Amino acid sequence: MALPTLKETFKNNFLNPSSLLIILFTSFIYYCLSVLIINYRLIQAFILGDGPLLFKLTLLKELIIGAYSALGQRDFMLLIISSLLVGANLLILVKTLKNLKEAGGKITLTIGGITALGIMVAGSCSCGFSLLSLLGLAGALSFLPFGGLEVHLLVIGLLAFSFWYSFKNYHQKVVCKIK
Repeated sequence: MALPTLKETFKNNFLNPSSLLIILFTSFIYYCLSVLIINYRLIQAFILGDGPLLFKLTLLKELIIGAYSALGQRDFMLLIISSLLVGANLLILVKTLKNLKEAGGKITLTIGGITALGIMVAGSCSCGFSLLSLLGLAGALSFLPFGGLEVHLLVIGLLAFSFWYSFKNYHQKVVCKIK
């Protein structure tokens, strides 16, 4: 029996309806959390304040839908790309853990750090500076020529590399050894 190629593994494990649904669902959750974190003061004021529940839910819905106009086209597209990459990374994490558990293999994680960084830097490029200012890097980053776009592109690059590296390991260590 021939071992599957990387392309076959990707097609069989990630381009099926259930996997795509999981990626889209986790991406949507990530997107919603990113948009709501940007507007946390407004949400806090309305959620904790008096008012009908329907109004509060309508406000949340409008914030999520209106993110395109609030963030700008470039930041919105970067948020969508980051969301999809986080969803793909979480899916491969779950699939790896599930397959290793079924096969009785040793479980190691290589995804967490980049996904966590992606989650923290989501939203507009300037939101990444909030995280970095907590780390004491805001002064140094204020001299970046593209106003923080570099940070978001770096995170997208790291998320893409994390997915590629994790998928390659998934294929070599899980799929090939199990079959």
